[in-house]
Amino acid sequence: MSVKQVIRFVFFLVFLLLILPIHLFSQEKIGVTSDNYLPVKQVGVNPALIVDQKFFLSVNITGAHIFAGSNVINYPNSILFPPTDVGDPVYDEPNKFAKGFISGEVSGPSATLSYKKNSFGIHSGSRFYGNMNRVPAVLVELINAGGTEDVEDGIYTMKNGRFKSMSWGEVGISYGRILRSREYEMISAGITVNRLYGIQQSSLNVKSGVVNVNQGSGTISEIDGRYAYTDPKFKSGKGWGMDLGITYKGMFDNVNKYLPHSRNGGCKVSDYRYRIGVSLLDLGYIRYNEGARYADLKQTDAIRVDDLFEGNPEVLGQEGNRYTAFLPTALSVQGDFYLADYIYLNARINQRLSFRNSFGVERSNLIAVAPRFESRWLSASIPLTLSNYTVPQAGFYLRLGFLAIGSDHILPFFRRGDIRTVDFYFNLNLFIRNSPECRVVDNRSIPWLCPSWGKVR
Repeated sequence: MSVKQVIRFVFFLVFLLLILPIHLFSQEKIGVTSDNYLPVKQVGVNPALIVDQKFFLSVNITGAHIFAGSNVINYPNSILFPPTDVGDPVYDEPNKFAKGFISGEVSGPSATLSYKKNSFGIHSGSRFYGNMNRVPAVLVELINAGGTEDVEDGIYTMKNGRFKSMSWGEVGISYGRILRSREYEMISAGITVNRLYGIQQSSLNVKSGVVNVNQGSGTISEIDGRYAYTDPKFKSGKGWGMDLGITYKGMFDNVNKYLPHSRNGGCKVSDYRYRIGVSLLDLGYIRYNEGARYADLKQTDAIRVDDLFEGNPEVLGQEGNRYTAFLPTALSVQGDFYLADYIYLNARINQRLSFRNSFGVERSNLIAVAPRFESRWLSASIPLTLSNYTVPQAGFYLRLGFLAIGSDHILPFFRRGDIRTVDFYFNLNLFIRNSPECRVVDNRSIPWLCPSWGKVR
């Protein structure tokens, strides 16, 4: 496939997405985590990706990501300059089942290093996840509106509904290694281990219940479920998390004696024709024991909505003061394919593995395809995603030197319409290209100013 054909293909996909209604959401930072010149961010997708990384040392100075989306709440007309107050959202039909996800991340100082067959990483940061599933939209409006007359009166049923949120800080280490390098194939594996410090957690799992809305206030009766709640506090709990991954690469060059970033290996990093990876992400837990409580909910008496979502133990009861909440575990499969000089196509599937009735948070399912241009000083991609395997959407990612910005849902920044999803991220990164033994004066032109369209491997 020629470069011209790739460009035409990308523009066709973007045009297709511009004319489709956008309703659901993605939250995985597809652009930045598929950029091979930012291995310090790729480690969160598959820890084996730092093996054989393009830079000897990659350093993340700081970064942030914010995402929020729902299928029942929207802000009219524009996200950049809305004609209404952002505090006045519009709600869809009240008996519609609501879905929603919110996530945030602040990444602190982090680094990955590759030398010969081994790679190492350290990272720090904080994360927040929240999700709701199968909840009557009127209940979401009650929570957000705080009991106003705007809420429509009525009786609404709730079955297998759940609200979950959790936030934590983490510090971790990663290790990866080339397991096999023979002829034109290479297999690598990696692991990340995180120490987790709980900040907040709430889980409400309702097998069945009846929501009664009357004159702007709401109650829930005939409820069968369970709840857990922890008051916000740093180190309200502690736990462990783990990521595991493996990759297989079909290489351009013979890699029998391949030792990345080593003089013995020719001080080069070999490129691949294709790469396939499989990883298990966020396998772990946090044990909350400070300001924590949980109980089964089996009550016929009416419970105020505020008491329910504030975890009021005087109303809901309390069976214990410590419990375990699980991370948003997922199985991820990745593919990355060389199309032409500097042009790649990344594909990814994420399948959540969380149990819906457990304490903790859930990830959204995802299918993503992201064509990209990639060089040392410039990378750009257009992630195309199907969140929860349903409605498509388009994003955009750009890295200029050390600064990377992007969104998995870029259309609200350019097109007027009802806004259901917000997504934006940035990262500031530094790098050292060569190991000490391989440092030489590089007199070549800066590739993004004067690109050479010959072989880049």
